Amino acid sequence: MLVNIIKLKFFVFSGYRDKKSYRFFAKKLRGDLLISDMNSESLQILAQHRKLLINVGIHLTSIVNSTSCTVDRVPKCFLKKVKSYNHELNFDRLIKNVRQLLLEIANGIAESKCTILPMLPIAINNIIASEACHGAIKFGDPLNVEECTTLIKALQDTKAPTRCAHGRPSIVPLIDLTDLGNLKPPVKVCFLFFVSI
Repeated sequence: MLVNIIKLKFFVFSGYRDKKSYRFFAKKLRGDLLISDMNSESLQILAQHRKLLINVGIHLTSIVNSTSCTVDRVPKCFLKKVKSYNHELNFDRLIKNVRQLLLEIANGIAESKCTILPMLPIAINNIIASEACHGAIKFGDPLNVEECTTLIKALQDTKAPTRCAHGRPSIVPLIDLTDLGNLKPPVKVCFLFFVSI
C-alpha cells in the first residue's frame, strides 16, 4: 500500500503530465469518440472554453447536438485504464471517464465563474490513483531490507505519507516516539527468593 503513494506521485508528475506546462499528455484516438448524455449548459461552457480542455488532455472536435459532443484526444492515463486483458479498448468505460471529466470541468467553470482548471481534476486523480493501487506492494509481499529502506525514504517525500492514493490509512503508528526522551528510566526491581532447607 505504501508504494501506491509513491507511484501516484510518479504517474502525475512524470508519466502523465508535462513538468513545465503542467498539461496532461493526450493520446489521439483513431476516430472521434461520441460523448452523449451531457446537458446543453455544460456543452455551451465547454464550447466556449475549448482551449482549456487541452490542458487536461482533451480535444473537443465538435458539438453534435444539445446533449452530445465528440473528442479525438483523451488523457493518456484514460487509455491505459480502459485496456482489457487482450489490449482492446473498453469504449464504454472510456466514454464514462471522458464524460465525467468534461462535466467536472464545465461545472467548475460554471460554479466559480473562473477559467482556471484544477491542478489535478478528480476524474483524472481517480484513474491515476486506481492505477497506483493496482501496482502497490500488498500485505504479505516479500521485501528485502534494501527495498524497505528505499520505500521508506521515498515515502518521506510524499505529501500524505500515512494515506494511500484513495485516502485510506497506509501506516498505523505502533508507538509515539516523540516523548521517548521524557520517559523515566525503568526502575530495576530485584526479587529475592528464600528457600528453606
